[in-house]
Amino acid sequence: MLPHPPKLAEKLLTRLQYDDVWKTTLGDFEEYYAYLVSNKGKKEADAWYWRQVLRYAPSKITHKFYWSIAMFKNYLKIAFRNLNKQKSYSFVNIVGLTIGLACFLIIGFFIQFELNYDSFHTHSDRTYRVIEQQPQNTYLGSNWYAVTATPMAATMKEDYPEVEFAAYFTSSRTVLRADEKSMIEWGIAVDEEFSKIFTYTWYMGNSETALTDPYSIVLTQSMVEKLFGTENPMGKTIRQEYPNGREVEKTVTGVVADPPKNSHFGFNYIVNDQTTPYYEYNLNEWGNSNVYTFITLREGVSAAEFSEKLPGFASRYTGSSEFYSETPNALPNYSLQSLEDIHLSSSHLNFNPSTPGDIKNVYMFAVIAIIILLIACVNYMNLSTARSLTRAKEVGVRKVIGAYQSNLVMQFLSEAVLISLLGIFGAIVLVIFSAPVFETLFNRKLTTQFFFEWEFWITSLALSLVVGIIAGSYPAFYMSKLKPVLILKSHIKGGKKNSIIRNLLVVGQFSITAVLLVSSIVVFLQLNFLRTTDTGLNREQVITIPNRDSELWDQFETLQAELLKIPGIEQVSSSQFDPIFMSSQTRGTEWEGMQEEDELGIYVSPVGFDFIEMLDIQIVEGRSFSADLFKETERDYLLNEAAIREIGWTKEEAVGKSFSVWGNQGAVVGIVDNFNFQSLDQSIAPLAIMLTPQSNQRYVLLKSNGVDIQTTLASVEEAIKKFSPGYPFSYSFLEERYLSLYNDEQRLGSLFNYFSLLALFIACMGLFGLATYISEQRTKEIGIRKVLGANVMQILALLNKDFLKLVGISFLISIPVSWYISGIWLEDFAYRIELNPLIFVVAGLIVFGIALFTVSFNSIKTALANPVDSIKSE
Repeated sequence: MLPHPPKLAEKLLTRLQYDDVWKTTLGDFEEYYAYLVSNKGKKEADAWYWRQVLRYAPSKITHKFYWSIAMFKNYLKIAFRNLNKQKSYSFVNIVGLTIGLACFLIIGFFIQFELNYDSFHTHSDRTYRVIEQQPQNTYLGSNWYAVTATPMAATMKEDYPEVEFAAYFTSSRTVLRADEKSMIEWGIAVDEEFSKIFTYTWYMGNSETALTDPYSIVLTQSMVEKLFGTENPMGKTIRQEYPNGREVEKTVTGVVADPPKNSHFGFNYIVNDQTTPYYEYNLNEWGNSNVYTFITLREGVSAAEFSEKLPGFASRYTGSSEFYSETPNALPNYSLQSLEDIHLSSSHLNFNPSTPGDIKNVYMFAVIAIIILLIACVNYMNLSTARSLTRAKEVGVRKVIGAYQSNLVMQFLSEAVLISLLGIFGAIVLVIFSAPVFETLFNRKLTTQFFFEWEFWITSLALSLVVGIIAGSYPAFYMSKLKPVLILKSHIKGGKKNSIIRNLLVVGQFSITAVLLVSSIVVFLQLNFLRTTDTGLNREQVITIPNRDSELWDQFETLQAELLKIPGIEQVSSSQFDPIFMSSQTRGTEWEGMQEEDELGIYVSPVGFDFIEMLDIQIVEGRSFSADLFKETERDYLLNEAAIREIGWTKEEAVGKSFSVWGNQGAVVGIVDNFNFQSLDQSIAPLAIMLTPQSNQRYVLLKSNGVDIQTTLASVEEAIKKFSPGYPFSYSFLEERYLSLYNDEQRLGSLFNYFSLLALFIACMGLFGLATYISEQRTKEIGIRKVLGANVMQILALLNKDFLKLVGISFLISIPVSWYISGIWLEDFAYRIELNPLIFVVAGLIVFGIALFTVSFNSIKTALANPVDSIKSE
């Protein structure tokens, strides 16, 4: 037995084999290796064999590389020829992949934007927000809050060495005045360590010193342009008026870039918290949660291990508050929330500084992107395998002249990758032109700056390669396995297995498309329900005007008389809160017959006269508020039916009972029907409407007759300016504000519609291509059938029935899936539509009708063709 060369060396030389001559050379190497082993020993023989590897490897590798490049050029040349030869087939595939890849890129930009919120801050990976759970205080369905007590930041840094920085901020709208300009803007009040945690681009000033003076203010670039235009703002004076009417002069000490769009809180200015109202009181008050607290942990500190120390913190400090010492069961719990997770993980928290995102939407759109791309890939698979007979002879000839299966696989994969590359470049162009539309729909900035980064192009090329391999894999392996003898004798046919797989792919395509379509219809109907359902109050032609001037309220009766003189104004009232979002909740209530263990969480809305009549709120027992019966020493209350149910009163018992909120003693004068005073994703909660006509309300409410509304608004502004000249005038229609509550759902519905239609379009393009090819293959058969007496309708039925059967099966499969998915989405709404079988019937008719039109387009052409020409087609 001949001795065996080193395995690795032998394997390397074997891999370099590319012809029979080299195979003979390897045999000679083995013989000489055996001779050396017997004469000079194995060590010397092994060294010689490795020298041969090093000697021949470079030339052989270069040789193989050269031929690989040559073959690849050949593959591309043939691929381009086939694309040019089969233009309609190529068009369907390229357009399908272009749309699929464009959707994938657009959704990818959206997901990338969502997942990178707040990541621009230097220490974002180890910065956390402290959130608070109040066990006995549920608000809007949750007892978790994004706010904590003011002393928490400083105390945590003092007590825990693991904390490197700790800061807090509050956000509010205040009036800013500079020279003759006056505007109401959102801003934040911060402590001294805010700039150590949150890093922004500074154009002027210094982040470490700009806010050390309590009477300093830092403006964003856009705010500078509003107030000062192109002037240098540094050192200029701005007068800031807080909601309580206190005005403070501040000096501009810095200018920062506008916060990035992917920040969970925004602002137009930053001020030092020391000048805000109630600063001294809040500084040591643990029972009042009203600030956002953040900490940055030191390098190497585990957030999970640090969180275990927080329960002790709550009992040590928060428990010292007078409120919590009297109600120990209400002691809050604290938890840490990563800064980078805040945007997508805060929907359960109350009092977020901005509307949070939803991780479920990210997952949903990721699935939609993959689905649309797979539908486009399935188109390629279907059309390629369907056209396998037209390329069977090519495969046979190649195999006869020596092509391996791997060569054929590479040929067909090269074609798929080429189409995918054309698709990705088309997709990029499509994204550039459609980005503004989808930015509006997503309400996000889908930046196209990625087009100038090499990472994007590498990723795009990799994506096109993956898509090409996925789309071309099945056709490549299917066609490369065809037997050359059968091919060249014309004994090969489409094959039952090939047909089954193609049918399964079509069923899969249209099942997914039908699910998207049903979901779109459900979203549309739910949104229509939200817009049109009777919420129990009349929002039509009601105008809300924010009031920030405390002096205006001292003259409100005079203002009211002035406003009622305007021809277009029918009623005037006031409210402390937005009538469609009454947000103040309290447990500070007492009522006649209340027991010591009784407790009631109730929303409270202080209002003026005519509030009930203006909004057509129904009184079901007792009376409405009356100026004739009003007593300044007592409060009149209207309770909704949910409130008296919680208390345990009947409607008849409730009227006349004593009742108080926040110590304001009074009596229940009437019961109102339950009406929705919040979004319809919330159930109707207990509500007390309190008559406080002499209080400083936040909103002036007007009822218009709807005639010449612009003239009416101009007259209203003129009247308001007489009494409040130093404040900017603004207004909104209550109906528009109500609809704005569902902006996110509206955008979701629009996106679903777009992507559903695109998925249906791509699927129908594939069906069109498949139907076209099948019609071509059956041209002679159709001609013979027509000669034998078949009419056009019979021909159409023959050509269409198989496709329509597949579409029907697809829809039947989609029904339970879409029912389940729609049901999950509707669960987020307290008030929602019922899933009606008619929804699925309509969706089925749409899918069936579009599919019928698609396949009939070519079927009609084939059916109407001259049978003589059809018979001669082969």
